[in-house]
Amino acid sequence: MTNKTPFPVITMIGDAPEEVKPVLSAQEQVDATFAKLAERSPRINDSVRRIWGSIECDRYLAKLMLDERGNRQGFPEDIFSLLLKLSLLQHELFNFAPLTKDPWHSVTK
Repeated sequence: MTNKTPFPVITMIGDAPEEVKPVLSAQEQVDATFAKLAERSPRINDSVRRIWGSIECDRYLAKLMLDERGNRQGFPEDIFSLLLKLSLLQHELFNFAPLTKDPWHSVTK
């Protein structure tokens, strides 16, 4: 098949330039992120899905992403990015209050 238009043929959305890619809804982003996480880390995916939409999930994601013991290796970058995206989407969709106080709350102007 030959391209008879002056426009490039795009076979996959991933091939498209950023400015023409469709904008996904928050729920579509959640679904896509969970699908990627299921491929890379099924156990964590299952744990997060079970509690998704709750303050418990917010706490769990924060615990996964922050090393409180100081001796953990951490997640590979792609898994960490997926966890961070889920955390941001959770905040966007469910509007939970921050888990910790603002460290500057006691400072006055």
